[in-house]
Amino acid sequence: MKRYYSSILFLTIIILFTACKTQQKASKNSKKNQVSTAKYNTDIFVNANKEKILGNIDKAEELFLQCIEKDPYDAASFFELSKISSAKNNFDEALQSAKKASEISPKNIWYQLYLASLYKRNNEFLKAAEIYDNQISSDPDNIDNYQNLAFSYIYAGKYDKAIKTYKI
Repeated sequence: MKRYYSSILFLTIIILFTACKTQQKASKNSKKNQVSTAKYNTDIFVNANKEKILGNIDKAEELFLQCIEKDPYDAASFFELSKISSAKNNFDEALQSAKKASEISPKNIWYQLYLASLYKRNNEFLKAAEIYDNQISSDPDNIDNYQNLAFSYIYAGKYDKAIKTYKI
C-alpha cells in the first residue's frame, strides 16, 4: 500500500513539473507573439507615414487604420488619423481621433495641444481652455500656455477669466 501512495506521489510531482515547463514555454511563445505583433505594427506605421509623406493620403489612412485594428491602444496612429481627417476637412472625425489619442496617452503634450487646437477650430473654446489650464499645471514656465488660455477665454466671452490669466 505504501508503494502505491509513493507511486502516486511520484507521478503527481512529475505531472506538476511537466505542467510548469509547459506553462513556461507557453509564456515564452506569448512574448514572442507580442514582439512580432509590435514589429509588424511598427512596420505598418512606418509605411503609413511614408505614404503620407509621398502624398498618398488614402493609402496612409488605410495603413493607420490597420495599425489600430491590430492595436486599439495605438495613440500615435489615432493622432496621425486625426491629422489626415483634418487635412480632408472632416473635423468631426479629426476631433474623435484626437480625443482617442489624448485619452490613451494623456501625458503626451503634442496630443493635448493638437486636441486643443481642434477644439478652438470647432469653437469649443472652454474645452480648449481646460487643456491649456492642465498644461499650465504641468509646465508653469511655458508662457504660450498662458496666452493660449487667455485667448480661449476671450473667444468664449469669459473676459474676467482671461484677465485673471494675465494676472497670474
